[in-house]
Amino acid sequence: MPLLAGQSLTVHDVDNPVQVLNLLNLGNVLHADRFGEMVVPAAEFYNEAVSTQVSLHDDYQRWRMLRRGQSTFAFLTFPFIFDAAAKFELLKEDARR
Repeated sequence: MPLLAGQSLTVHDVDNPVQVLNLLNLGNVLHADRFGEMVVPAAEFYNEAVSTQVSLHDDYQRWRMLRRGQSTFAFLTFPFIFDAAAKFELLKEDARR
């Protein structure tokens, strides 16, 4: 299953950058917990390419496999990178299960 439709990206191409974004997001959330506001608005972490070009169905399947130890990466592990429309589609995908 390719990570992005029409692309030959591998887990190695995206894992480290997404992990860095995860650390930045975590710092942002911790700052908000302590001081009552985020330094960076949450929408700044949305990734248009991931939200629009990732097969949400395939990523949902990878995420389910990841939870069973059968996969190594799923964008869904990092929900802060999805915009509201993608999250809505993911909720619909989950409801079908």
